[in-house]
Amino acid sequence: MRGDKRFYCWSKCSTCRDARLALRQSGIGFVERDFFREPLTESEIRKLCALTTVDSIFSWNSPSAREYRERRQDITDDELIGLMLVEPRLIRRPLLVQGDEIIIGFRRAEYRRLGGAG
Repeated sequence: MRGDKRFYCWSKCSTCRDARLALRQSGIGFVERDFFREPLTESEIRKLCALTTVDSIFSWNSPSAREYRERRQDITDDELIGLMLVEPRLIRRPLLVQGDEIIIGFRRAEYRRLGGAG
């Protein structure tokens, strides 16, 4: 990843706090956005999904997703995006994005690689 990095998170999420600390310790500069305080737009969610898949961005393990898990085959990607718009807990976090690359979740080894720390 080269250039500006965007870190999408929720400030109350302990995993996001750990990821933020790991990024800083790796010397990685980033612009942070708490998408619970500043919600993502439909266009922004679609851009994130275009870097991977809707299923990768949708937080299937979230308690908020319980009612959708068994019905996945009946729910369209557009419907999942709509659900993420209404309920940000359904967006996996944290997300680190640069250009057309995305790291989903806290990935310490990938952060170290980005920072040049092996």
